[in-house]
Amino acid sequence: MIIIKRYKIIYIVITISMLLLISFSASAAVQEPDWRALKEKNIEKLEKKPDDIMANYNLTISLVNLGDIKAAYNNINKLGSDFEEQKFVKKVSPYLYELSKYQENILLLNYAAFYGVIVEDYDLSIKYFNKILKLTPENYNIRNFLSASHLELEEYDLAIKEAKKALETKDNEFSHLLLGAIYYETGNILKALNQLSKSGSLGREILNNN
Repeated sequence: MIIIKRYKIIYIVITISMLLLISFSASAAVQEPDWRALKEKNIEKLEKKPDDIMANYNLTISLVNLGDIKAAYNNINKLGSDFEEQKFVKKVSPYLYELSKYQENILLLNYAAFYGVIVEDYDLSIKYFNKILKLTPENYNIRNFLSASHLELEEYDLAIKEAKKALETKDNEFSHLLLGAIYYETGNILKALNQLSKSGSLGREILNNN
């Protein structure tokens, strides 16, 4: 009986340990922002104050993560000549400092990555897009922007690799548009036309606005 009781105790200890481990893993899981709620919140802000820099930034980032690339580009285009880079840098910089304390905060990582895109520091954007993808590897929208950053640096092989990875996660117009642009830049016109034909209305809209 004593031996049985000892085994029962060991079993209970192991079971409790496993439950604690599962609980810890769940609490340590990466928490993505509620992108839809962030979108709606910032649309409301912009209705009252259309030139709110952080509201525009949050809206654009939420649209990207929701996969609404056309709306994200349209929002960027609305800023047009009214966009002042120095004001943007001043507004966003304090959030970038927070990353030293919250290195797995998805929203802060998005701030840093798209900051790199906007100020055209593509090495910076690549660094932070990769950090986001380590935490959320299935985010094909972010992977597309990683591909686009490599394209800006003329790192064509890496750009193709990331766009194709995005397509493996989900077939989407933006990946096809990127591949079309990459193949065009590298002189592969037939492949470019093939990919652009798959980019649908997104391809037509972005090309017409640039």
